[in-house]
Amino acid sequence: MNVSTLFYVLENLEGKNEELINLEEIYELEQKYLSGLFGMIDKARLTVRSEVIKNILQSTGTE
Repeated sequence: MNVSTLFYVLENLEGKNEELINLEEIYELEQKYLSGLFGMIDKARLTVRSEVIKNILQSTGTE
């Protein structure tokens, strides 16, 4: 996962109609707009355990 994708997901957990934004849509937006903005930081890749994602979703009430 790119660092910018993680930031984007965390900032936009509630999207259209207060639903979690489609990850494919996020990826397309990232490729189109955010890659240039986060180019340097994206040299670092994150490996995120599924438990971390589950905890984020539970804490935000989106699971």
